[in-house]
Amino acid sequence: MIYRHRSDFIFNLAREFDIPLQTGQHNPLTDSDFELFKLKYLTLANYRDNQLKEYLNKTPSLFRVFIPNSDRAYKVAHQMMWYVDELLIRDPVQAVLTSKYKDIEEQKHDLIHNLKALHSQKNAVLSGIFLLHGPKLIDTDIQNIPNHFDVLLEDPEIYKGLVDAAYFGIKKTKSKVHGSKMFFQVKLDSGFLLGLKVEKIAKKGQVGTFKIGEDFPQVSPDEFFKLIGESTNELQGVFLTEIKRIINATVNANKLSSAIIFDRNIDGVILNRADAQISKHKQIANVSSINFVLPYLQNVSSDKLFELRMRLPNAFIDFRCQLTEIVSDILNKTDLSMEEIKFKFDKEIIRNTRVLESELNSELTKASVLGV
Repeated sequence: MIYRHRSDFIFNLAREFDIPLQTGQHNPLTDSDFELFKLKYLTLANYRDNQLKEYLNKTPSLFRVFIPNSDRAYKVAHQMMWYVDELLIRDPVQAVLTSKYKDIEEQKHDLIHNLKALHSQKNAVLSGIFLLHGPKLIDTDIQNIPNHFDVLLEDPEIYKGLVDAAYFGIKKTKSKVHGSKMFFQVKLDSGFLLGLKVEKIAKKGQVGTFKIGEDFPQVSPDEFFKLIGESTNELQGVFLTEIKRIINATVNANKLSSAIIFDRNIDGVILNRADAQISKHKQIANVSSINFVLPYLQNVSSDKLFELRMRLPNAFIDFRCQLTEIVSDILNKTDLSMEEIKFKFDKEIIRNTRVLESELNSELTKASVLGV
């Protein structure tokens, strides 16, 4: 059966252009081959996105989770493949090929890197657990998010959380010709701020350089604020953009008939303060249950969980459904404290995991798989 909403074409196209996908292998792409690969890839990705949109509309009841784009998105997805039917995640190759900020050599480097990273997750891509998508399926324009959410930045907990989540970097240069300059950057999942502070005027036309994507030496927030200032309009703008990105991600999750998962505490704080519209049922079924169950399967690697899921599809479905019922029932009892919820969940889940553990151990023995 052909699943046109999946991304099988990625590996076929890499093979067609003789791009080695194993770690350590290298076969440089010529500029002309890169441009042809780009044309073919974007055409196929556009077709996939059209098919994926139709597929999502036809299957709204599946246990599906949308993972907002970040540098950590695939790591999060890799850890979750046992727990849900499908994970919606941005196509990293498509993102590289449509970048407007890098030259062709940088694009070729990033293309190979991302293809190899996807190859390490090939089974999840081919099986449809990882559903890669392009920008067509989501709304990337955060300008549609109302400005009244700007007040959230005045919340001390949110402001501190954003500062803690940000990467602050400073690069200093000094010479008789170029003068003394200080490049600075702030990076969050929504993007980055780049700036230049001139300490000594250089000769005309000498402004210094840096590479897009370069990470400046990291400094603490306190050191950064001491040199640059804490309340600049540019810095406030980066934090406000991050707040709107998080809220906008929930809009996209609803559009994709999905729950949503983040991997930072600050995201949950912002969503709670913003009273974001999230499907409670989908969140309980997909995310709350995962948060509770992760400690019970933390000693099983993601690779083994994928293999077990393929070998024991019924066990996967039964376990997940039981888990959802338990969590939904407990969380609907709003008079319970978190300690009481945890106690009740421990009691119920241990009983259910004993059955699963027996099946897993049996299957592991048959398959000679280690790791549990």
